[in-house]
Amino acid sequence: MNEKLRQFKALITEWLQDASADDTEVTQLHAEMWDVLSSVLAEREAGLPPLSRISADNVRLVVKDNTTGRVFMRHLPLEYSESSNGVVLKGETFAAQPTKIVFLTEFALGKLLELQGKGQDEHVCDGHHSHDHDHHHHEFESDGDVACVPSDDCDSCADADCTHSGVGK
Repeated sequence: MNEKLRQFKALITEWLQDASADDTEVTQLHAEMWDVLSSVLAEREAGLPPLSRISADNVRLVVKDNTTGRVFMRHLPLEYSESSNGVVLKGETFAAQPTKIVFLTEFALGKLLELQGKGQDEHVCDGHHSHDHDHHHHEFESDGDVACVPSDDCDSCADADCTHSGVGK
């Protein structure tokens, strides 16, 4: 493994030296190398069994500067945890206090809002119901008629014409 890494480093070093004396071109190559490496690793990852959680004790961050286009890698002392709900970064503030930043997926954010009673503002029986518990739905027929399809005795429908709605009961 160490020999392969040494060869890889020598190849990259030689390639960058031969690329150009023009700093702009080398800077662009450096940025594109990260893109190519990321793409190759993503293709490889796609062939592996999926993970339900990814965690790490520290983070490596690759950043491309907006002004110069230069690429930098930084090692950050952050704990990283990723699941289908989103990403959590844990670390310390400048005052050495523990802190956490949470980035939720749209799905997780929708579930959280639903639990708080702040779910979607749209009519829940319009055929585009986004959460996954069972209750009735309205299906739109090809002739424009709407048919209510109950799957339980849910009263969440606000349609006064629906026999399963909680309106007018």
